[in-house]
Amino acid sequence: MRDAGGAGGSGFAVHPAALDQAGTASQQCGQQVRQDLPRVVQADTEAASGLPGWQTAQELERTSSAWSSRLRALAQELDTTGADLHRTAEAYRGTERDVHGSMAV
Repeated sequence: MRDAGGAGGSGFAVHPAALDQAGTASQQCGQQVRQDLPRVVQADTEAASGLPGWQTAQELERTSSAWSSRLRALAQELDTTGADLHRTAEAYRGTERDVHGSMAV
């Protein structure tokens, strides 16, 4: 959907393909976060295991748990944002089809 700003237009333009690309990129980032999460947790676990009985080990475990939770939430948010961008792109395409169809003589 494009408005070049003529005939009272605002200059507003939407590019559904760009929305789709951004949606795909967002979902790929979410997937990458999920794939990297075990390495983050493993590094903290290994560091904590080297400090048995130390308070630092307990803090590393708590930190690891907090990061794990936050990264899972981030991955989910990226997935949701990506899906929303894809739906928005399709909605714009549908509107374009409807407008063109209503103008057909």
